[in-house]
Amino acid sequence: MSNSSPTFDALVQSQASKEITVNAFFDAASPATLYGRRQSTTTALYWGYYGGNVLINGVLTQIANGVITMAGSATNYLQANPSTGAVTVNTSGFTAGFIPLYTIAVSYTHLTLPTNYTVSISVVAVSLTKKKQQHTSLLTSYV
Repeated sequence: MSNSSPTFDALVQSQASKEITVNAFFDAASPATLYGRRQSTTTALYWGYYGGNVLINGVLTQIANGVITMAGSATNYLQANPSTGAVTVNTSGFTAGFIPLYTIAVSYTHLTLPTNYTVSISVVAVSLTKKKQQHTSLLTSYV
């Protein structure tokens, strides 16, 4: 939660149609779920993640939901290629220049101890783009 009063619409126990409030929240929060773990497709040695929109070289690009296979009995480094948005994994560490997503300790047959590195990736990209657009618009309007 936030550091003071709640910022999201809350569910009330006696409320009718709770699914409408919940689905509206999920819709609003969906841009921030880019590359987040998708529980319904994460099982055994498979890591599922949510897609979404991301800026790649200034072009808004759609990343599809996906599943990637982890190596057993190893620490896996899940990362996104900033040039393509593609998710990759290796067991030697994060690749320089790539976007770190998760480290995932994997036993022989299943995932354990994921560490999330996806701190506001999509929010930062969108925010920075909007700021650039705002500043560009301001500069253009005064020229």
